[in-house]
Amino acid sequence: MIGAQSSPPAWQYFLNPWWQEKQVYVTSLDLQECRRRLDESTSRFLWRAVGRAMVSAADYTLHHVTFWRNSFKPYAYVKLDGSMPPQTIVRVTLSAPLSVRLFFVFWYAFLLVYVAVGAMGARGHIAGPDALLLGGFVVLFAAMPMAMNTFGRVLSQGDRDFLTGFLMNELELREPLGLPIA
Repeated sequence: MIGAQSSPPAWQYFLNPWWQEKQVYVTSLDLQECRRRLDESTSRFLWRAVGRAMVSAADYTLHHVTFWRNSFKPYAYVKLDGSMPPQTIVRVTLSAPLSVRLFFVFWYAFLLVYVAVGAMGARGHIAGPDALLLGGFVVLFAAMPMAMNTFGRVLSQGDRDFLTGFLMNELELREPLGLPIA
């Protein structure tokens, strides 16, 4: 990948629902020019290749607009820092949307409560086929979201590079020398 970054292993993109990749760049454009370019080249609706969120904790939350809905696709959370005029530091975090990460937290919390209540209710009374059925249920409930995550990430495999390339071209980004990623 391009840019100063902290890259997790490649398999994490497909299996880890909390996957994120941080990149830091520098551009010779000033802060206002960066904002102008991103405002003009992205849309909050569907008529551009790159969409941006209506509300965002970052300066810009960007995603690749496609004709199908995929909640597992990567989003680029862009923060612009004009503390080094005339240059601008651009911090990009690629990750799944917050809604997907929260879904996984609630899913596994539910699974944990389900197993705990089932174990307390059984107290040694479940044996043989019933125990096997309960174990299979737990494995299925643990594996199903990972399969959904993997399928969604396979569908959007090129989006990570597309968003990085878009930002590189639009903001004329280059790698910084010796800047911390945080």
